[in-house]
Amino acid sequence: MKGSFKLGKIANIGIFVHWTFSLLILFIVYINYRSGQNATQIVWSVVFVLSVFITVVLHELGHALAAKRYHIITKDITLLPIGGLARLEKIPEKPIEELIVAVAGLLSTSLWHLLPDFSSPFPILQNN
Repeated sequence: MKGSFKLGKIANIGIFVHWTFSLLILFIVYINYRSGQNATQIVWSVVFVLSVFITVVLHELGHALAAKRYHIITKDITLLPIGGLARLEKIPEKPIEELIVAVAGLLSTSLWHLLPDFSSPFPILQNN
């Protein structure tokens, strides 16, 4: 996608972020600043938004890896302010395969709920 910058590769799939994603980060910083948050609180807000987009990457990887099972190449994954986009070379031909590819994104995101104590690296998220 034009205007995207490469972050890296996972499972031989390029991960990109669109330049408009920076507008989301700037908006988060601006809103927090206007509401009187200090620098530490602003940084935590940005970290939170970025962590949400980690789950978006996992969601899109779920689609991509399920498609790979049916020999469908994923061109790339692009992060946008409104979510992610996995560009598949083609749509699966069989309806059941298409359903599996569609549901794989949801399942890969749901796996986060099975991880024990996900909040431990983020002290601000822990209940004391």
